[in-house]
Amino acid sequence: MPKPHRPEGTNVPRVPPVSTATWRRLLAAADAFQQLAPWEWMHDAHVVGLRHPTTREVLLGSILGRLRSLFALTVYRGRAGHRWLLNTILDAGCEEDAEALERGFDQDLIKAEFVTKTALTSHDRAVFAATGFRPTNRRGPVWPQFRSVVPGCYPWLVTEAEAETLLFALPRVAAVARLVRANPAVWDNHLDGEIAFVPAEFDPADQELHAGDLDWHPMLPLRKPRPSRCGSRRV
Repeated sequence: MPKPHRPEGTNVPRVPPVSTATWRRLLAAADAFQQLAPWEWMHDAHVVGLRHPTTREVLLGSILGRLRSLFALTVYRGRAGHRWLLNTILDAGCEEDAEALERGFDQDLIKAEFVTKTALTSHDRAVFAATGFRPTNRRGPVWPQFRSVVPGCYPWLVTEAEAETLLFALPRVAAVARLVRANPAVWDNHLDGEIAFVPAEFDPADQELHAGDLDWHPMLPLRKPRPSRCGSRRV
């Protein structure tokens, strides 16, 4: 596995350590998600609510890919992440371009994005080499790339805790996607800003999700948080 390091004489942040066992599990979950290809029938406004099993933090999952420009599961966290996603949904593209671009720097999320092999970094390739990973599908944007984004900062590599959060989110959002594929009317009669929460006790390894299992909650955007410090990751 690539070892944590900080190149001498640079401001590049340290590569966070993630265990080989966690990488293997996360790569398997991401590969299954890519094979499912939920962007074929879902869009980013189908927001899936999750509660972290340990911290009880609210996480909001959104699937990207309907426009075929990028393919990803994005998991928004914290006040800044929730605010950005909910504003994006409720504004429905009515902002001026400059304002939308500026607000893009307010995102707080972790993501599993699927890219072409040529888009992989040396770190990505090292992870795949160490785990022996090869995607089931071999053509196109099928290679998983995991990144963390905090407000005002460049995307960076995920920590062990962030990898575990993605590992928690991927199969549960996939379960919602399978539900919507079987029952496209699941989101009908629900207003923008209503979030479909997956029950905390739901285990995607043992059961399938049903429409009646979803717990719908309205969520409104929060106030913009004060700028935070992020050192060398700041844009």
